Amino acid sequence: MRGLDGTSSGRAAPPPGSAPAALARAALAVLVLQVALRAAGAALFPITYKEAYAWEWSRYPSLGYLDHPPLVAWAIRASTEVLGERSLLAVRLPSLIAGLASLLLVRRLALQLFGDRALALRAVHIASALPVMAGIGLAALPDGLLVFFHLLSASLLAGAIRGEGKAGGHGRGIGAGRVAWCLAGAALGLALLSKLTALLLLPAFAAWLAGSQEGRRWLRRPEPYLALAAAAAVASPFLAWNAAHGWATFRFQVVERLGRDFSFSPLKEAELLLEQLAETSVLAAPLLIGPWLRAESLPEAWRDGWRVLRIQILAVLGPFAAAGAFTETHPHWTAPAYPFAAIAAAALWTARPRPGLTGRPGGRLARGLARGLGWWTAAAQALLLGSGCAALAALPLLARIEGGQGDGSIRRGLAKGRARLLGWDDLHRELEQYLEKELPAGGGLLFADGHREASQLSFRHRETAIDVSGYLKRRGAPGGAQEHYIPAASIEGRSGIFATDSRWIDRDALLRAFEGAFELEPLEQRYGDLVVARYRVFRVERLHR
Repeated sequence: MRGLDGTSSGRAAPPPGSAPAALARAALAVLVLQVALRAAGAALFPITYKEAYAWEWSRYPSLGYLDHPPLVAWAIRASTEVLGERSLLAVRLPSLIAGLASLLLVRRLALQLFGDRALALRAVHIASALPVMAGIGLAALPDGLLVFFHLLSASLLAGAIRGEGKAGGHGRGIGAGRVAWCLAGAALGLALLSKLTALLLLPAFAAWLAGSQEGRRWLRRPEPYLALAAAAAVASPFLAWNAAHGWATFRFQVVERLGRDFSFSPLKEAELLLEQLAETSVLAAPLLIGPWLRAESLPEAWRDGWRVLRIQILAVLGPFAAAGAFTETHPHWTAPAYPFAAIAAAALWTARPRPGLTGRPGGRLARGLARGLGWWTAAAQALLLGSGCAALAALPLLARIEGGQGDGSIRRGLAKGRARLLGWDDLHRELEQYLEKELPAGGGLLFADGHREASQLSFRHRETAIDVSGYLKRRGAPGGAQEHYIPAASIEGRSGIFATDSRWIDRDALLRAFEGAFELEPLEQRYGDLVVARYRVFRVERLHR
């Protein structure tokens, strides 16, 4: 067995516990099922407001946006230009491709770190069974691209270290080695163009190099710094956009978003833990506990790779575990940690720590976690595939479940799910009729009080629905991206129809945004015979700031 530096490292790793051919067939079968299920979900599941929000950005090409870097919008624009502007499959295609490619990179990185085919295939099994990986591999969000480029940069970095480990080994010259390092940096730059969470990778990769004698030797060479320069060059469009806009994205994400309701609460930390359990399904124990076991539980030849995985996992989970005790977080924010945790769990599964190791700290626990991983992974796969099929089948039933069934939290969750997913086509048609009736000469805009409503209406409307809150009293709130790509001067003085599901809004509040406001008959957001939400509607005249 050879380490990342290309040199021999201790005794050989254990032989694989089962035939790689059988594992390969199982992995291929899982991938086929995943492709089929995700493609069906992409084409059939209603678009969420977060996806519609990213789609809206794609209509306004830019080097940056308020909430996130621009890569997700660029990818959606490229896909919809080919497959159709409002095609659900086209909107989600970049995430579908990135999600499946991420599974292939999990296999590649596992081979690079451990050199064991059975381990690599088991890592694919585990990663593909995780709800978080399925979610980011379907929804049109930045996280799927972030995870893909995180894995790609880690794999390229591992290859660069190994390729130059023997003074240009494997027949590669110094120039080729530097190209490999620059490619690793470029992949990191694309991760930075995907989501700001990629900033956590910078200390993770630095710790990877600083954590071994071979890595420290690299830190005395120019290649890592060339890689860093390549990352900065690739990410420079987004950095330039932020510099020109007062570092809006950084202020929004770090100061305004994380700083909102910033106070310590054990309940917030408990919520973060529950989110991680939901993301990892029945594999929570090996994924959340396994990577922190002592490396001595594994063969000596695998310990460097184990430490590399631990660094990557800690770089993501550590900051969010700390922040989660003080502020609101979201489940998918920790997604980049889990492909690496899947490889670590596969190492436990394959090594099956020998009884002689169980007397060491963590050895008995490592053996216990490894013993049941095959069954747990199969159960997680069945649960994920079954729940995906059930979600698609149950979507039409969502409108038929009586609202009075279940306790209060279930009813509230059901009502929120319906309002977020169902009835938007019907609501848009009704608002279009209001526009034609109230502004027969044309030129009227649709206005909404929040990006959730505005983005869903934009996805269906001939023009972008305007989120008024982004221009007025709640500047910097989620949804405020519009003010950066739709200049206020371009819509100032425009009239139209304003719709809101807020019961408290009144005419006086609207007159702070418009010169005139006249309430019309309310509308019902309907899905078939079901009323999922009710909207107050106003004819508004001449928007002003």
